[in-house]
Amino acid sequence: MTTEIQRYLRDEKNSQLAKEYFSSRQENVDDGKYNIFKLISDLYYRENLHSDIIRYFLDPNENHHCGDIFLKSFFHLLGKFGISILPHNYDDAIVLREDGKIDVLIKSEKNKRAIIIENKINNAPDMPRQLPRYYDYISQSYSIDAIIYLPLDNTKTPDMCDWTEEDKNNVKPLIIIPAYDKHGLNIVDDWINPSIQAVDNIDIISTLRQYSSLVKHLKNDIIDSIIMEKFYNELLQNNNMESARAIRDMLNDLPNYMALRILKQFGANYFPFSKIILWKPNVVIIEGWNKLYLKLEIICSNDDGHYDVLFWASNNQIEAFESLINSLKSLENFQKSSDEDWRVCYKKRFNFEKEKELFGFIESLKKELQERK
Repeated sequence: MTTEIQRYLRDEKNSQLAKEYFSSRQENVDDGKYNIFKLISDLYYRENLHSDIIRYFLDPNENHHCGDIFLKSFFHLLGKFGISILPHNYDDAIVLREDGKIDVLIKSEKNKRAIIIENKINNAPDMPRQLPRYYDYISQSYSIDAIIYLPLDNTKTPDMCDWTEEDKNNVKPLIIIPAYDKHGLNIVDDWINPSIQAVDNIDIISTLRQYSSLVKHLKNDIIDSIIMEKFYNELLQNNNMESARAIRDMLNDLPNYMALRILKQFGANYFPFSKIILWKPNVVIIEGWNKLYLKLEIICSNDDGHYDVLFWASNNQIEAFESLINSLKSLENFQKSSDEDWRVCYKKRFNFEKEKELFGFIESLKKELQERK
């Protein structure tokens, strides 16, 4: 291995990037699941969709027929940020879209109070003096209890470069609430999920769950983009792209090498089986035993670096095979499966770092079969 590749592998920044990427992939494991919002539109990432959904649930007069449950839950979230909202101040709440270009406006005509919500879930840039302009517009007629800036995650904050000191003082009730954040208050965990618990309408519950899932999906997309940007910039340094390509190629060849290690370990030590072969570059088969034609197939994979072990018998020997399996301790943790060609087999997966455990299993199986010879 060249010095450049060794340096690349040992680099702490690359190691951290890999950990971040792995963590993101783990969160995205269910990303292929059904989601109504992604199904009905390819515009699910657009700002208007999210503003429409938020407005709908906050509005006590909407046809969800849940009254002010969602609005009160939202007030409870604001309370966690130190903003105390008295629900009776909004007992005549009106929730509007695009009033003065404000994404979502909650207001009480009776008490002349208002809450401004600026939605940035789509990561759109701020317009010049955006929040101060909203403050100037609404404060002419209403007392503003809070101005809420709603980004997808906590990496985005309001652009204050063109704000005056007066603007900064006026927009003091500013609260930044990320749509989703694993480590702090957020819309999904602290508004949507409590709202789900507060209602019993299955349609509403399903919709909120689907929306929660959508927001998490979008958050992971942003995380992936940030990680890839870091990775891209890292590849621009020194000879890193060449090193990364070399590592990729070696990883592609790794399953073949894993198979060769098995062949080397048992190439002259496969008794009581009758033979061992390299069936494919990444597949080792150890087969033949006594009157049963057993086949131990070991498939080496580079998906996440693992070994899939399959133990077969020919389909005209199933009864004797099952009887044998029940007497073998080394097969206790294997799962029964079926196949079109061989009908019955027993499977187990060994992780990449479990090579010694795999070799130990093969030795134990050989020993048990030898005792039954």
